[in-house]
Amino acid sequence: MLLNFGTNQQNIRISDITSGEYVQWLDSKTIAAGPVSKQVKLNSSDPIVIGTKGYAVYVKN
Repeated sequence: MLLNFGTNQQNIRISDITSGEYVQWLDSKTIAAGPVSKQVKLNSSDPIVIGTKGYAVYVKN
């Protein structure tokens, strides 16, 4: 789970993440349309963008 309580969008890199396939369960940008899960690839070098006062929830496959 990533949370951004700030007043600006944040680009987050997680240096200790296990690279691979994840399912994004929740995303503050799309939650108004209902929860939708989608497959994503995460690694330590690509940033995850979290909007102002936003959140995202990922689960490792």
